[in-house]
Amino acid sequence: MWFLKSTKELVAYISVLADAISLQGELKEHFRQQGILYKSLPALKIGRLCVSDPYLGRGIGTLMIEFTLVLAQRIDKEIGLRFITTDAKRNTDPRKDSVHFYKRLGFEILKQREKGTIPMYKDLIKE
Repeated sequence: MWFLKSTKELVAYISVLADAISLQGELKEHFRQQGILYKSLPALKIGRLCVSDPYLGRGIGTLMIEFTLVLAQRIDKEIGLRFITTDAKRNTDPRKDSVHFYKRLGFEILKQREKGTIPMYKDLIKE
């Protein structure tokens, strides 16, 4: 969590948890061609990333993703990771639409959905 020292106002926070991607469809075929025959691969999931409205568009969310990438690299050395995942929330306000935010940072859509959140992933090997 990030707070402003002067006002102790919460600016942003991020939560992460263990996850895995079940390999299906094109993604399954992609890994099979590389000789990876597992049914799923380990991931670090961004459970929630939030930036307070007055601080949107200032690079804080991007900085938090960069923090998550560094965290994933550290975890990978100990237990192994292949992806960072998230369930991106849609919003009609482009400043709050996280799907476009994550796409801009190299995340891909795992499964398109008509309603609710959209599962997305970033392959750490493509870094």
